[in-house]
Amino acid sequence: MCTNFTALGLCAIALIGGACVEDSPCGEGEAVLDIAARMTPAVVAPGETRSVEVEVEVRSRGRALRLDALEMDLRAVGGGTLDLARACVESTECAVTCADAFEVSATSGRVDHLVLTVRAGGMADRSVAVPLLVGRHWGIVFVPHQRELDEQISDMTDLGIHFAKFWLDWSAVQERAVYYDPEHGTVAVDPARSQGFRLLTLDDLEIDQNLVVEYALPEKDGSRFAGLVDWSHYDDVVQRLLQADIRPLPLIADATTAPYISADGDAARRIAPEPEGWSDEACVLDRCQGYSGIGREGYLAQAHLHAAGLARRYDQAIFVWNTENELNWAWVHVAVAGWRVGEAWSDADFCGRLVTALAGGVHLGNPAALATMNFNIHDPFWTDRLGDWEDSLDIIGIGAYPNYLSAAPVQGEAVGEGVAQAREQHPSKPVMVLETGYPTGPVENGYTEALQVEFIERSTAGSRGAGAIGYLHFKLEDLPTTPAPDDLQAVEHYWGLVRADGTPKPSYTAFQAIVSAP
Repeated sequence: MCTNFTALGLCAIALIGGACVEDSPCGEGEAVLDIAARMTPAVVAPGETRSVEVEVEVRSRGRALRLDALEMDLRAVGGGTLDLARACVESTECAVTCADAFEVSATSGRVDHLVLTVRAGGMADRSVAVPLLVGRHWGIVFVPHQRELDEQISDMTDLGIHFAKFWLDWSAVQERAVYYDPEHGTVAVDPARSQGFRLLTLDDLEIDQNLVVEYALPEKDGSRFAGLVDWSHYDDVVQRLLQADIRPLPLIADATTAPYISADGDAARRIAPEPEGWSDEACVLDRCQGYSGIGREGYLAQAHLHAAGLARRYDQAIFVWNTENELNWAWVHVAVAGWRVGEAWSDADFCGRLVTALAGGVHLGNPAALATMNFNIHDPFWTDRLGDWEDSLDIIGIGAYPNYLSAAPVQGEAVGEGVAQAREQHPSKPVMVLETGYPTGPVENGYTEALQVEFIERSTAGSRGAGAIGYLHFKLEDLPTTPAPDDLQAVEHYWGLVRADGTPKPSYTAFQAIVSAP
């Protein structure tokens, strides 16, 4: 039996047996269904046919579940439906856990989720999105606040891309570091007026598990984060991308956007994973940012809470999370780029713990979500770090800028080589190019728009041939400013497919043609 998922290149064949296990009592209150579901594997690469297991847990609050009244189906948008209720053979009055499997063929098209609907008789139906990446996914990196968002979304729609990656500014959501009073279970951001408060710890998050939900939903009655966390900007960005059928893929918890600390009344210093009392500045040319240490454990707790809250708030909208930025290359961010400061970023063990804290936060907030991180393949030790950290990640992400320092020769093949290396080393993990590109300036250094087209053609062909499940170009448009003559990072102004004045470069049409090709 084959359920018709052909509109998305999916075919579900012969549901394989399932099982259910007992769980906890129902409790009191309004009758509500809670659903958690996860696919294993959650990625089916182009050309593959795989058996995908789905695990579903349904909990009832306020009313007992009746197995004979339970209906459950899994649906591909625009395609067929799978009946999962028959996989549930036992239950308690309050909970049922069902496991089943189906076969998926990524023959054409693409999909990023299925929709699970549960009907339990006498309760409101519940539908949830369950991430499942099938086929090849194209995307682009953009800056939401650089140009009018509707204009950028129009360009992305015209390009035909599926994923839109952007840096999600941590401090725009959570301006200040979180302090916690374990005796009273209260939260604050200003230690100067907070007797009994100390910096949040990972143990606090383990013990007080409501913290994540309240951080994610500060607008709900009783949230301890009311007025401390503001999601309004990114709610708008996410909603407008989804309305255009573009899936957000945020890069989260970048240290350069970390929340501020109020110590000594200095609101201009961001938190850093250095000892309390430490302070320093990270500078690019004459642009400096101050940092104050809160300790490594304190920093991990702040990052874990942020990741978990993000994944919980956007559990029906965002399925792939880029956790931090080039952590295997963070030591270069300190030593060369001036983007970070402090000893922790040169400690591979700490960076690995941060990957684990962020990915664990994503999975805590939404067990079905997929965590990734963009490994910079120009680090001579990148495959070592990949081996150390890949267990925390659902998708191996790579970033490559082989022509950052020189215009020629065009080295687009390096991107596919990086994909091939990652797949050879970890064949069970899908690989996605999370960012790569070629600048069109400074022209006096030999960069041209024609060479950018050549790079895109070579890098997309190489990554596709090596089996990447996705390719995201960096980035949509050039910066609107002109670099200083002595700016060693001047190329950062010229990565776009669109010029600063909003007109498309030849690479825009070239990338559009690649995206639309079968």
